[in-house]
Amino acid sequence: MPQPQPEARRDLPGVKKVNLTVAAHNLGALRLYASAGFREFARENDAFRSPEPQTEVSMSLLLDW
Repeated sequence: MPQPQPEARRDLPGVKKVNLTVAAHNLGALRLYASAGFREFARENDAFRSPEPQTEVSMSLLLDW
């Protein structure tokens, strides 16, 4: 799995935080984002259907400048 590149953070002047959402059942993506420093801050049950109700996880990464 590719590792996050810290130097890429310098290419986003003015950006202090990055938020994303991912399906809770996508454990590989959750692990990848956590390894890049993203932290979970919310879960939304029944966020979408596929065809059954699915939970969505909101994650955030604070960029340290």
